[in-house]
Amino acid sequence: SPPAARTIPLPWWFLPPSAHRFQTLPLHPDDVIISSGIKMGTTWMNRILSLLLHEVGDDGAFLPDPVQRDDLPNRRGQTYPEACYATRALRSRDPFGIFSRVPDGRTAHAAVFGDFVGEELEGQPRPRMFATHLFGRRFLPERLFDGWEEEEEEEGEEEEESAWSCEGVEWERRKVRTKECQTATPNYDRARPSNSGTGKLVLVLRNAKDALSSLHHFRGLPQDGWSGNRHGPGSFRRFLLLDDCPNAMGCAFSWIKESDEAVEALLDGASPPRALVVYYEALVRDLPGQLRRLHSFLGLPPLTDAKLSAVRSACSLSSMSGSSTGRFRQTTRKGGIGDWKRHFDDGQSREFDAVFNRVL
Repeated sequence: SPPAARTIPLPWWFLPPSAHRFQTLPLHPDDVIISSGIKMGTTWMNRILSLLLHEVGDDGAFLPDPVQRDDLPNRRGQTYPEACYATRALRSRDPFGIFSRVPDGRTAHAAVFGDFVGEELEGQPRPRMFATHLFGRRFLPERLFDGWEEEEEEEGEEEEESAWSCEGVEWERRKVRTKECQTATPNYDRARPSNSGTGKLVLVLRNAKDALSSLHHFRGLPQDGWSGNRHGPGSFRRFLLLDDCPNAMGCAFSWIKESDEAVEALLDGASPPRALVVYYEALVRDLPGQLRRLHSFLGLPPLTDAKLSAVRSACSLSSMSGSSTGRFRQTTRKGGIGDWKRHFDDGQSREFDAVFNRVL
């Protein structure tokens, strides 16, 4: 049965209609979905897969693109489908007002995601690559999984793009029709097993304690600090809230749990496997080994030493954070392994472990 519906806190740039467009996206067998938790290695994996799939040849030389790399999504930084209006016309009108939510919103949005729209993301050269913080069977493209259903609109009824609730930080999928207003949730019991899944999923995970430590430092220290003060509960306490976690994408423990269930669904009987779990720690400790593992999973020819060396150099922290043209520096931070030990006291470590064990 599907997990219970609940509201999920969202970042300022999140567009519910675009998230739904991504969820119902027709997939090709060679499409690759990167699903990564907040501060778990999204930017790094995006760069790695772009290099492996499109940018570096077997001889280690960068491949020419039909257009400049800056004109393609995901080449100079990730372009989240849930952050992009579907069309240029919608981006120009900004019906959800996302560009007015922060100072100089259009510039701030483009600095992170590039000046792209959903149609351009969907039209990228194959194999297409999509990076997202969306997770699990509820929110990832339904065609990844066996038993997906086509959505059918009743004759004479229209779905309005503005019919999604996006007030504050709540996401609640709503369809407003001419006859009724209803809340739609997945119905796996009615799924038709004849519709088999397609595409591949790369799930990026990281020690949750280090993810919390990295989030604490992301874009400057929060006003309420680590342990809380008069301004709020602090980074540590917010992260441990299960039902009312105010962090973007909600509770990290729930994110991990639903992501694990999605991977199990994709690995069940699939040959070759259509899901791969990559740990941030493994990338740090053995990047060449993980590059070979990813290269094989993507169905590419054996990885040459020349290509391995070029990709390893191009996805280094110094290369990404020092890029003069890319957007990587907006989201790249040197996150070490075990950095959490500088922030957690013994009591906080035990409390964190108790929550982790209870949920996972």
